[in-house]
Amino acid sequence: MTHPGDGQGGWGGQQGGWGQPSYPQTGGFPQQQQQAQYGGLGVYSGGPPQRPNRGPWLVVGIIVAVLVLVGGGLTVFLLNRDPDKGAAPATSSAPTTTSSEETTKSSAPPAASCEAHAAKWTCVAVKSVGFGYDVPDTWKPATPTSVGVVEGLPDVKLIGLATYGDYKCGGKGYNRGNTGAALLPKGDAGATAKDIATKLSTQYYKSAPTSNAVVGEPKEITLPKTTVKGMLVDSVITTSGNNCLATKGSIRVLVLQSTDNLHVFMANGDLEGGATDAPAAVSEADLQAMVDSVKPLS
Repeated sequence: MTHPGDGQGGWGGQQGGWGQPSYPQTGGFPQQQQQAQYGGLGVYSGGPPQRPNRGPWLVVGIIVAVLVLVGGGLTVFLLNRDPDKGAAPATSSAPTTTSSEETTKSSAPPAASCEAHAAKWTCVAVKSVGFGYDVPDTWKPATPTSVGVVEGLPDVKLIGLATYGDYKCGGKGYNRGNTGAALLPKGDAGATAKDIATKLSTQYYKSAPTSNAVVGEPKEITLPKTTVKGMLVDSVITTSGNNCLATKGSIRVLVLQSTDNLHVFMANGDLEGGATDAPAAVSEADLQAMVDSVKPLS
């Protein structure tokens, strides 16, 4: 098949995606305002006023001030004392780190990931579409910014792509297989699967002078080890007249339906033919295993 371009790693969103967690405001102690007032005594009686003797009153003032400070400290101690834990730790005027940052780290949803169903397979997590799928280790996930197009369906953008067996022949680039995913508005899952399979059967093998695609009818399947149902369409393409291109290929399109969206998975592979020095063809068993491996991301 001709190389359709590489793709991105991306049912995550419902499409809504992860909700932003909210956290309680950090607590604080009410500010304590204390005012100490000292009213002086100075009553003079009989005869002309005399210069007051400040000695005893100065001593009294110092004693009262000390008592106020001690009383204020005791008040703060009582206000901050936890009856179960004893006295609160000493405070500092230096800024401290609250626990909200740690809470955010522990409460935020983890990065999307998934585990492959078997050894020597890799799971590709497509977070924005909400599922992951497995490919053999010989397949390469494409760059995160790459997008594959479906000719005739401009609203279908394939992301989370992986490719296998890139090679050159006759000055053109080919590969032996590719996969991809897409998120679409809610609709008829079976009709959507058949439409995408039909368009790609033409697009991927159009460099052959002669080609014929037999596109099957949608059939309902349940993903292994889940209760998730989807509509699957198989297409088998045969070609002739181009020695660089496969003489037989297969495209499988799976469409899952959630409350608001259709979640699309596509797997394509050359089954026979192609250039003599091209990498080995893809087995039908591997194509079906890719479809069976599709799993919603939690």
